[in-house]
Amino acid sequence: MALGTQQVLASVAAAWEAMEAGALFLFALPHSSLGWGFGPVRELGAAPNVLRFQVDYCAWGATSRRRTTVLTNYPSFRGLAGRCTCQGAP
Repeated sequence: MALGTQQVLASVAAAWEAMEAGALFLFALPHSSLGWGFGPVRELGAAPNVLRFQVDYCAWGATSRRRTTVLTNYPSFRGLAGRCTCQGAP
């Protein structure tokens, strides 16, 4: 199994464990990542009380856009969402 796949599986498992323990989690991948089509990630995103949103890093002062998609069970994290209209690198 590829290292990237192992890392995603470990992160998804940690998110499930956090939810079962009543704790918060934030799971993020690049918006264009193939990981979003991976079964365990799709299942996590479909769980009750899990929010999904995008953030562009340049909306927070970074020099590149770096669009990222986030899954979380903490509604206040949605405040991080930000889409940038800059002409910076995607």
